Amino acid sequence: MNWKTKRVKDKLAQWAYFEDHQYCEICLAEGRGKHLADDVHEILYRSQGGKCVPENEISTCRSDHDRMHFKERPYLTREQLLEMKARAEKGREKEVVFGAKGGLAHRD
Repeated sequence: MNWKTKRVKDKLAQWAYFEDHQYCEICLAEGRGKHLADDVHEILYRSQGGKCVPENEISTCRSDHDRMHFKERPYLTREQLLEMKARAEKGREKEVVFGAKGGLAHRD
């Protein structure tokens, strides 16, 4: 597989993640409400051995994306991102409720 094919696969994986994580996970974890995400960002960069997998991805709004790249304060560390991702996932689990016919439904 050449680098162009890999990049296309990574973009498709990020798009699939974004479809299920449309709100900024950092805003959710910090209790700032639901803000639409602008980016899917890798927590551990590919250049540092990270993979384009859901466990290593986080959806962010533009402002929080800039915080991750140390362009806006307060800055975000990788450890903080992992904690926030875990908190956001717990919040998402609480949003899954039983529907009227006993099936699972998602509330947004």
